[in-house]
This record gives sequence, C-alpha cells and structure tokens, in this order.
Amino acid sequence: MYKILLIAALCIAGTLLTGLDSVLIDSNWLQENMEIPDLLIFHIGQEYKDNHIPGARYLPVYDFIQPEKEGLEDECPDPMMLEHKLKQLGIKNDSQIVLYYETSAEISVTTRMFVTLDYAGMGYNTGILNGGLEKWIAEGKAVRQDYPANIMGDFSIDVNYGMLVTGDTVLQMLEDEYTFVVDARPESQYDGSENAAGFARAGHIMYAVNIPFYEITVDDNDYEIKDATELETLFTASGVEPGCPMITYCGTGMWASNIYFAARVAGYEIYFYDGSFQEWSENENYPVTEPVEYD
Repeated sequence: MYKILLIAALCIAGTLLTGLDSVLIDSNWLQENMEIPDLLIFHIGQEYKDNHIPGARYLPVYDFIQPEKEGLEDECPDPMMLEHKLKQLGIKNDSQIVLYYETSAEISVTTRMFVTLDYAGMGYNTGILNGGLEKWIAEGKAVRQDYPANIMGDFSIDVNYGMLVTGDTVLQMLEDEYTFVVDARPESQYDGSENAAGFARAGHIMYAVNIPFYEITVDDNDYEIKDATELETLFTASGVEPGCPMITYCGTGMWASNIYFAARVAGYEIYFYDGSFQEWSENENYPVTEPVEYD
C-alpha cells in the first residue's frame, strides 16, 4: 500500500503538542490564555485598524500565496521567501500562533494560511480561532484599535515537504483503496456541469468524493466551524472511511485548505494537492471523471 509517514499520528482529534488548546481555538480559551509565552495572534481581513482582538497583529495573507508559479495560480511560496516573510511577522520557531478571520468571507484564506504555516513546519504550533472576530464581538469580548510594536522574528524554516503532494503522487495514491481524494469545489464544478474557471477539462479527479468547502461551517451560521465530531460525521457521510488518509484539492488550491484544516481538526492524515484541478485537467495522463449530462 502506497503510504507517506503519518505526521498526524502525533496528535489526536486536532490536539496540539504546544501550549495551544487545539488547532480549533475556542474564544473563551483564548481570552483566558492571552499571556501564554510567545503567543502571537494574527488578524486576517481588511478592517484591522477599526477593530481587532487585543494584541493581534495584521497578517497580509496574500503575501503568502504565490500568484503564479510554473503556470499555476495560488501556490505555496518558495521556502526561503516564506522564511523571510514569517520573520517579518515576528514569528519564532517556538511561537504559539492563533489566526483569526474577520468575517466568514476570510475563512478560506485563513485556512490557506494554516496550510502555509504547516508547510513551513509550524502546523503543530498553530490554531484558528473558531468564529473569528464576528463571534468574538458577538460575545462582548474586548477589541482594540492600537497597533502592537513591529518586531523581527528569529525563525528557521523546517519545510514539511510530506504534506504537499504532486499530481504524480496523487496518481500513485489513487491505487491505494484506503486513500481518499476529496474535491472541495461546489457540486456543479465537481460533476463538471459548470467549468467556471475554464480548465482544460471539466469533471473531477477519478474516484474523488465531493465535500464542498463551505460545508465545514455549522448549519445555522456561516462563521463558526464544526467541531471534531461533526467534521468526522461530514467525512464519513461523504464516503471517507474513519482513520483513512485523505488528499484534498479544489480548482487552484484555495478552497481545499478548508478541507485540509477540517481533517486536522478531526484527526485525519491529510495531504494537500496544491496544483489542484488546474494542473490535473491539463495532463491527459491524469484520469478525469467526465462531466455529467442533465436532461
């Protein structure tokens, strides 16, 4: 059976090996633990100057997404460039990092930043605040408008190469009946009835199951992420067997980060196909399930 070392074996249901509570951070826990040594809180969104969590720093998330790389969009940056940018944020190797999104519209870019930090070797030092700023404010917790002093971090990257997979690796892993491929796009793009991005082929990676990226949030609001039990139910209901490794992808590698993060919360072994369908659809050697035809 084709298998990559199980990095996630060091955690259970999203628990971190650090001072953080989980990869999915509860707002009350954060409020009570803001004095953790080396804790860094980062705000993702455009209205940082108006309201942010006390002590939070602004994170320009699109600086950490390479817009074009070898003909592909939205890729992980070069490791040395990534190391420099993380230093500029004040990150050190022993930093404890909490990311939060300003509104539900920033969930995918926040989970994408989690993927990037995991690639940089900081995945087990990083969590995302569940509910983001919206829930924080709704609960009456304090916000600020002042800016923390800018500092330079002493960070040395330790690239987690194993969590990113190439198209060729995905092709090999398709032969493993215990490895599941998860397409994070909306159903119309998964089944090929819509080719919104104009990819070379429509449809999806053969044998992939569909879990649209927006299904990781709870049913009665769009800014709170489901807990580990609810996410495991989501995966199993979609055909992913409990405990089996997953590969996730989408169109260009943005929406797939929601599924990657959700899998980490639920304690699954998860890999990220950054090239995603933009790359897969271009290679005739990569099998695609053709678009459905509706009457």
